[in-house]
Amino acid sequence: MSAPEILIVEDKSIVAENLRMKLRDFGYSIPRLCTTGEKALDAIKKNSPDLVLMDIVLAGAMDGLEAADRIWSEYKRKLAPNIWTSRVCGFCGFGLAGTFEGSSKNHPLSHESLV
Repeated sequence: MSAPEILIVEDKSIVAENLRMKLRDFGYSIPRLCTTGEKALDAIKKNSPDLVLMDIVLAGAMDGLEAADRIWSEYKRKLAPNIWTSRVCGFCGFGLAGTFEGSSKNHPLSHESLV
């Protein structure tokens, strides 16, 4: 049985590499890191990961929310869920509420629901 595959979409290389190392230590396959939403779309055209870890604020013209909406609408039958990653701290996260509302397919999770 092959290891579950995770696509990491993160524009900060130190964060992406840290995630990759930790997830590989847990036995996951991380074949590619993407720094933009556009690169994530291209990666999913070529390969269907089991999970996508998506930063909200990305380099490039497309943010993580728009990228996830496009991924969902174009590849929903072949793609597993997205989990958002962000540099935003707990109480500061309320500043992103309007951003989440603009994305119809996204359902942000609280820390408590993931633990």
